[in-house]
Amino acid sequence: MLTKQGINPESGFDIPWGSSTGRHGPTRRIPMLCGLLVLAMSGLPIGAAIADTRYQVLELGDTVERATGPVELLSLDADAAITLRALRAFGKLPDEFNRLALSLRGSGIDLFAAGEKEVEALLGQVRAGSLSADAEALERLLQLLRQRDYLDWQPLTEGEQVRLSDTTRLRGQGRALLQPESGEPLLFDSHLGVQALSDLRAMDTDVKGLPTPAVALSSRDEEIRVYWHERLDEAREAGWLYMDGEPEFTPLPGDQLRVVLPAVSLRTPLDLGPHQGIMLMLDSPVMTLDMGHAARPAFEIRLPASIPVHDRDGDEVGLFTMGRPVLTGVWARDLDTLLKVTVDTGPMQLGMRPEPSSQPSALKGADVPLPGRDELEQFAAEGLRLTLDLAQGSDGRFKGPLEMQLLGLTAKSVHGIVPLRLGAVTLKADYQDLDLVALNQLTEQLGDDPEVLFLQDPEGFFSRMITAMGVGGTELGISDLEIRNPDGAGEMHLALARLGSRWLSSGPERLERDLQIALSMENWRFEDDEMRFGLDALAVEGGLQRISPVTLFKLGLASAMGGELPEEEVLRLSQSLVGGFRLSVDLKGGGVQMPTGSSEGGERMEVGHFSFGLDGTDLDTPTPGLKLAYRHQDVTQILADMNPLPEGLFPGLVEINLSATGLPAGMLADDALMTQIRTGQVDVMEALITQLISNASLLALDKVLIDMPAGRISMNGRGTAERLSAEEAGMLAGTLNIEVRDLDALAEQWAAQAGHEDERRQIRQMAAFLKMMGEPRQEGSGETVHVFRIKADTRGEITVNDNDLAPLLEGFGG
Repeated sequence: MLTKQGINPESGFDIPWGSSTGRHGPTRRIPMLCGLLVLAMSGLPIGAAIADTRYQVLELGDTVERATGPVELLSLDADAAITLRALRAFGKLPDEFNRLALSLRGSGIDLFAAGEKEVEALLGQVRAGSLSADAEALERLLQLLRQRDYLDWQPLTEGEQVRLSDTTRLRGQGRALLQPESGEPLLFDSHLGVQALSDLRAMDTDVKGLPTPAVALSSRDEEIRVYWHERLDEAREAGWLYMDGEPEFTPLPGDQLRVVLPAVSLRTPLDLGPHQGIMLMLDSPVMTLDMGHAARPAFEIRLPASIPVHDRDGDEVGLFTMGRPVLTGVWARDLDTLLKVTVDTGPMQLGMRPEPSSQPSALKGADVPLPGRDELEQFAAEGLRLTLDLAQGSDGRFKGPLEMQLLGLTAKSVHGIVPLRLGAVTLKADYQDLDLVALNQLTEQLGDDPEVLFLQDPEGFFSRMITAMGVGGTELGISDLEIRNPDGAGEMHLALARLGSRWLSSGPERLERDLQIALSMENWRFEDDEMRFGLDALAVEGGLQRISPVTLFKLGLASAMGGELPEEEVLRLSQSLVGGFRLSVDLKGGGVQMPTGSSEGGERMEVGHFSFGLDGTDLDTPTPGLKLAYRHQDVTQILADMNPLPEGLFPGLVEINLSATGLPAGMLADDALMTQIRTGQVDVMEALITQLISNASLLALDKVLIDMPAGRISMNGRGTAERLSAEEAGMLAGTLNIEVRDLDALAEQWAAQAGHEDERRQIRQMAAFLKMMGEPRQEGSGETVHVFRIKADTRGEITVNDNDLAPLLEGFGG
């Protein structure tokens, strides 16, 4: 860092500042002098003559630049000796990176000693969370080093002659064909980044004088060329890939193969009709394959930084740009699938033209305008990051994560309105126990002759497919979402939403699977002219246990084949389709208000807490079970037009917990019994009670609580089916305990909402009868609670508080 006294002592020297500030004064000479000292101390020759050759620019596509100096930095660059300290000494390091280096000094990192590889490693640590630093500043620094922005650059022009040397660097947005004074032409390809002369591809010329690749492909490279030609042909036949010519395959040093595609057009999945959609136009993307492991080569794909967007008429309607248009990964040729992928695009932007351009294009179709392009002008994102990393274990199966992040997405209209903001979208997947070898084989078998395969052994094929697919889970997350109606009529805000699922094995040596699903949302708000809706938190969890994919496949296959299964067969298969289910909902702080125009806020309904749970167990047995849990608390009055209850009887708290075991599902699969019931040979109620008795069925009412402003009702009980005797049929029996607080107040509220005096009188008489049957109990608060202990036995006798109910009913009726 330059100080008033001179260069920071870290550089190893100090030169005093002069007083001149003229064009050639000390302030202009000092950075160059410092750079020369750095060069001298590095042991490199200063001012040594470097052999150069004159080249003529035969052909030029787009813009290509050559580095003209400083000569000393070109020498350092040729020896891969560029560091931030050297750039600072030559006055080529922007001030922001001096500040970045000082901020990293506290972490024990000497950024001034770093070059491109070291900066890239530091950026990786920041992204991984193991280092705290300004990631965006490190990205800008890495871009400066990769693009050699510290050099002086001059554009080439077609037909000119230039002197180039071993230290010369070229960069640009297109291609340049350079003819030396003697020898074969050299081809510069901008998709490979900044290049030296030694990196350029030598070209031969054919009988017409046109350049052709100079190096023939080996037998292995030719095999790879045939393979990728087949893959590209498949994409072209599918209709989403177009190429203006055939790809070029060129071997490179280091056992690599470079594939240069001609101008490529991609049809996006956005199809709004038979003649609609958009096209992405890619100018000569480049793929580099590392052929060290030919069956599963590592690859790098470099796309253009700017990609024009065309409509189906061929008119250019927008431009898509990326900061880092590079994709790397590993392709398993033997499995026909990706194993590893890494993408980090940097800033992205899609700009749409308000009106189509008049530029001609060969892509002509139906004259259909792109919907919405006259309204939305720009989509922008901070970046897209994607990682796939599948690894093969000793058992031959694969596992690994897939992670994707889309950060800082915004949409802007032509009028400057931002109708969409999105903090982040994240997608995470965890793959386990994947048998990619078996999946590839099964897919090939299915493609060869699917009809024969399904006719021979459909169940076996599907079982092998389920086993090969393994298990795993996914999670989708959305944060800080804002959507606004461009006309200002409504808006929505969502702080956080997550949707996750897990697909697990039900147990060892089993084909059944368990499915788990979870949804959660936080701070969801919606408002328009008609309604205002708010939700603080929502959680939904559910799942299915012991799903039988083979049974599902059998039912689906029978339907697809057009045959109708007998009803008893459908019932039998359905009983083994799933072993259980679970659903739970938990809501906090929800409310609806309508309309919103008045200062009073209009009518509204709010829920402080709501929960619901429903579980089914042993559904794949003749005696399944069921559990229900319900609770709501702090519920305000329902909207007036919908509210059937007076305020005093509107429950602010309701709790219900019940369970049932040994349910009579088995009788549904008993063909003989169901036939007897349908023909009237067996009474359905008698058959049902017999089934309940044999299952030892139980209905447990663990808790029912209804709390109202005027009073409270609570109850619990149990119900069973019991046999009267060995000779007699069975009947239902059970107990029910009920407690009512403030019975008089509840009766008065009930009577007050009655429409006629006779109805009110009947309500009061009923309340008096209930008070007579109940046992009063004084609470500590002074309130009176009436208790009712109800019992029903298999003889049909019912008692209330040990008193036979029949005489009481007769007396009430008299």
